[in-house]
Formats: sequence, C-alpha cells, structure tokens
Amino acid sequence: PSIMVENRQPFQEIVEHLITVHNRKRILFVAGPDGWQDAIEREEGYCAALDAHQIPFRPELVIHGDFRREVAYLAMLEFLVSGVEFDAVAAANDESASGVLEALRKSGKRIPEDVALTGFDNKSFIAEYMTPKLTTVNAPTLDVGRAAGRQLVKLVNNGRVDDKILLPTEVIIRQSCGCQ
Repeated sequence: PSIMVENRQPFQEIVEHLITVHNRKRILFVAGPDGWQDAIEREEGYCAALDAHQIPFRPELVIHGDFRREVAYLAMLEFLVSGVEFDAVAAANDESASGVLEALRKSGKRIPEDVALTGFDNKSFIAEYMTPKLTTVNAPTLDVGRAAGRQLVKLVNNGRVDDKILLPTEVIIRQSCGCQ
C-alpha cells in the first residue's frame, strides 16, 4: 500500500504557467533523486508541459538537485558556468529552489526579472519567507501522515487496506514566477 501526493499534473500546471503567463520557453528543470517516485512524476509533468506547447525537451536544461539545497546550489553554479541560456527554473522541490535562488543571486541574476523560479512542496519555512516569495505546489504532507495512521488502524482492525491513496495538491502562485 502507498500514500502519495499528486505530482505529475500540478508540476505540469506550474510549468505551463511559466510558459503561457510569463512566456518562458527555456525552462531549466532541477530534478530530484534518481528512482524516487515523486521525482519521476514531477519530471514527467515537466516533459508533458513542454510537449503540450511544442517546446522540445533539451537534456542540457536538466540538472540534479537531489531534493537538497546544497546539491542544487552547487549544480546551479556549475550550470551557470556552462553558458546554456535559460529564462526560468522549475525545481522539483522547495529545498532545491532555495539553493537555486542563492546561486542565481550570487551570479547577479534577478528573480523573477531575469529568471522565473518555481518549487514544489510549499514548505512554509522556505516558500513563504523567500524573497521573492516562492511560487510552488502545496503538497499536503501532514495529510499523508494522517492517511497512514488511518490505514494502520484499518490494517489492525480488518487486515485490509487501500492499495493506493493519492492526495490532491494545489499550485500556489506567488512572486518568484513573475506574478505580483
């Protein structure tokens, strides 16, 4: 049995927001850890958004942030040296987005004027207090814990549980994408 949050559709939605509202076409994807289901589904959403708008997937516009601030920071610094042009960053989680933000600022880039930025998770200690505030996807992590507790009680009481529970998420638009 598994309890997951919706990843693919909201990630596609947030990337499409960058494309349709802010006219961003060269969107860097900061991937999560290899093999993690959340990371895989978020990358699928990224690719689906590009495909829906006839924007070719470019492997040079993917770096690995590993869902960690420090890793994303160093990967972004290395990417910036490459000279590959980009106008937005869609990070697979807020931790990675915070590392990217720091690297972009260090290089003199302005958010969102030069580079739009999005994350995923809506970690309040990161997303709401970043400057600018981070456009992200609200993943109901507390509800995952509650659902797991309910599943455990069901297992103890009846010996059966739901195979898969998929909890909804919500895109939260803030200033880092270019919206005011």
